[in-house]
Amino acid sequence: MGAVADALAAGADAVTGPVHRRVEGGVTTESVEETSICGCEVRYFDGGNVAFTREAIDALDGFDEYLQTGAARDAAHRLAGMDSDVEWGADAVVLREEKDDIRHRLPEDADQSTWGLKYRSLAYRLVKNYGASARVMARIFRHAVGDAFSVGADVVRGEAKLTEWAAAGSAVVPNIWTGSQDGISARMADRTPRRNPNGVSARMDRTMVRHDCNVRE
Repeated sequence: MGAVADALAAGADAVTGPVHRRVEGGVTTESVEETSICGCEVRYFDGGNVAFTREAIDALDGFDEYLQTGAARDAAHRLAGMDSDVEWGADAVVLREEKDDIRHRLPEDADQSTWGLKYRSLAYRLVKNYGASARVMARIFRHAVGDAFSVGADVVRGEAKLTEWAAAGSAVVPNIWTGSQDGISARMADRTPRRNPNGVSARMDRTMVRHDCNVRE
């Protein structure tokens, strides 16, 4: 908590840090992850290890609850678009059990595959935040091609079945299309830097709950 408090006191809008996961013989950890897209410098964070100022979370209007996965990465893009400062603190560490990891909770819908949800989320958040430009679409398809080669290599090594590779491919393309269309709709629905038509103020069935309290001294 001290690392978080110090960073916020120094003027950060959000603070994040590494997530440790237990593995046999020890723990794994993460390093800071950053990217540049369409001239915007983005610092990602894990949704299980981030603290926001009240001003920052109000500016975001919470997470975009269209997303079943990737909402934290979407919030990172939106913070970057608002020129908010996301600080990485090596001492701001949390320990996560394997059962808490997102890959053990997907898919939420039995008719969806993990690959489909991943690419629907990716297409949605990139198109919503940056538009459906050729650069954005090329970025999405580079991810898809990279994953296709990775799973294909697993098939060649006997670590995955050919049917799994085919099923992943059949899920990716339609979900890129759906996510892109929904991203365009969301971009049109909220033209502000907030880019969140599905936030705290817009939904009653939200996972982020706002409580209004009257405090008397």
